[in-house]
Amino acid sequence: MQNKNNQSKETSVLTIKFDYKALSDLYAEKAKMQLIKMEEMLSVDDYMEWLEKFTNRHPNFNSNECYYYGRTASKETGKKVKDLEILFAALNKYSKENELYPELSLTGSYYLIQHNYVGYQIGYKARPGTGSYYCNRVKTTVDEKYTEFANIRKYIKSGNLSRPKVKQLQNQ
Repeated sequence: MQNKNNQSKETSVLTIKFDYKALSDLYAEKAKMQLIKMEEMLSVDDYMEWLEKFTNRHPNFNSNECYYYGRTASKETGKKVKDLEILFAALNKYSKENELYPELSLTGSYYLIQHNYVGYQIGYKARPGTGSYYCNRVKTTVDEKYTEFANIRKYIKSGNLSRPKVKQLQNQ
């Protein structure tokens, strides 16, 4: 009888093995795919031409609205709205390499860029439980510093997105 009680009091131990290498490989692959998408998307004029036309009709929009635009417009428009995330990531990479800093707001950060004499505020806005990337078409002023998209394109075409920084190599 005592033996049965001891057996029922024993607990089984569940061992979970977590494959950190597989997870890091997954993140590395995702980062590599984002770089490839960034280079493909921003090394030609298609996206910026689309942005110029789209912001003529919708001067302020965010990535959460892609569902709305996806239903009322083409799937391509919904996809392009979602691609604001890639544009913002490219601006982050460019600004870090060139020691430019984003403008900060209470809920996030943004960059001011200019293409074909049109100004854009491209940013990320954090919200409780989520966040969204946004674009506002803005009038360019002398008071504010805009980054020319042509400079960002040169940076992308030079292959700097996928190369490690020289400082990082020297520290290794």
